Amino acid sequence: VAFMIVTMMFAQVFYLLILYFATWTGGDQGLVIQQASRVFSIGGTSFDLTDPTVRYMSALALFAIVLLVTLAVVRSRFGRVLVAIRENEERTKMLGYDTVANKLAAVVASGAICAASGAAYALLFGYVGSN
Repeated sequence: VAFMIVTMMFAQVFYLLILYFATWTGGDQGLVIQQASRVFSIGGTSFDLTDPTVRYMSALALFAIVLLVTLAVVRSRFGRVLVAIRENEERTKMLGYDTVANKLAAVVASGAICAASGAAYALLFGYVGSN
């Protein structure tokens, strides 16, 4: 519960900072990413994220990558330790696993996936909202 409250506090602080620095952040209206910034090239091939087909395929590719990475993590030793921690943390500690480090790694991995999805949302839709 305390972790949830602290997380909500940070969200509120960042929201208020966005409102306070409205000249740079756009305030309630958010930031709009220009069309020219949403075109990039990889290996000589140009991708225009304003095209709906390219947007869909990019989102599908990101989803597939994250799904495969998540599946690999779940089936790995680390994933099995996380399942053991979920089922019985005390027993997992007695088996010699560092539960705090494994839970921290799980939170970091979750944050990385969330950050990737947020960045993809901003690039695909060309908008970063304040909420």
